[in-house]
Amino acid sequence: MRLVRLLFIVLVFTATSLPAAQSRVDNLVDRLSRAAEEMASEGYRGFVDRDRGNRRDVEALFLAHQFSTGAALLQRLVRDRRPDSELRASVEILSDQARASSNFGFGQRYWRDILGTLDDLSRELNAGSRGRIDDPRTRDRVTGRMRWRGRVDDRVQIYVQGSGATPRIVSGSPVSNAVFNFTSPLPQRPVTVEVRKLKGRGSVDVIQQPSRNNSFTSVIEISDSKGGGEDYEFELLW
Repeated sequence: MRLVRLLFIVLVFTATSLPAAQSRVDNLVDRLSRAAEEMASEGYRGFVDRDRGNRRDVEALFLAHQFSTGAALLQRLVRDRRPDSELRASVEILSDQARASSNFGFGQRYWRDILGTLDDLSRELNAGSRGRIDDPRTRDRVTGRMRWRGRVDDRVQIYVQGSGATPRIVSGSPVSNAVFNFTSPLPQRPVTVEVRKLKGRGSVDVIQQPSRNNSFTSVIEISDSKGGGEDYEFELLW
């Protein structure tokens, strides 16, 4: 009787937990597809309202519509219950396309939300990406992350607090094309943050951990000693 009862509990748990996980993926993909479609439609309306667009305007328009088509394809793959390996590859491809949006000024509000949704999808699918910590022990204890990218000349510090990331110039030119997104705010409690550099020729280091004394603010320093600006991207995990 105990064995039968145990088997019943296992079956019930499996039947309830798997659909719940699948439902989260469905909801995230639906949200991604809606945001991408809305961005593409708004982009086209803005484009045709102009007398004439330049090449960068056309590139931004094509990127938005290509991404919308890709998001719709991912939605179809999810609904057809394709293998997770295919879904992971699709999310990685879409993430690469979304990161290319930093080259354009159009739709940055949309792109920030889209990148956040893609990060959520990556976690749900246990996806590998360039921002992923490879050590399973480290990955299991990650509760939040923030991805930042921008062009840096010389030395800058990024002050991360809550859902904000504010650059402060130590030396060199102001930061340009700065974009960031959070999976969740940096907690208002002591946590240990780690940084993973994804792009850039110089160094990216944590120089201040969040604590009560600094109002739970983490400071990341980017140091680029070579002449001229350089594109940087990093991921902060806690």
